[in-house]
Amino acid sequence: MTTIPESHFQPSIETPPDVAAIWKAAIDEYEEITGIQFETLAAVNHIDGILVQVGLNEANFKLHRHNGSKSDKFRTLVQKSLTPIEKLSNIVAQATKTVSNHKSPKPLMFAPVNNLPK
Repeated sequence: MTTIPESHFQPSIETPPDVAAIWKAAIDEYEEITGIQFETLAAVNHIDGILVQVGLNEANFKLHRHNGSKSDKFRTLVQKSLTPIEKLSNIVAQATKTVSNHKSPKPLMFAPVNNLPK
């Protein structure tokens, strides 16, 4: 595992942090963990370059994720449906709480719906 020298975490007035070394260490650690190589990201030497690379990768991911395929349309439909389902499950859970005077496991059956990704 690649470690960043402690000197990079202690800001000094005389010497600014070495952004390129911090970025390189982060990329090296990511590559070591995932096994994915990033040749283009490792060459960045300043914060503006990092922001540009992150922006480009985010744009590429959005194009890949929202490509108009059947899975994209299904994912969008599910995402739009989750809010009303969550609200309905909360209403039903609250109604079951008020109907029963004792602690009941009924609201637990709605917990999986509330934990779905949005």
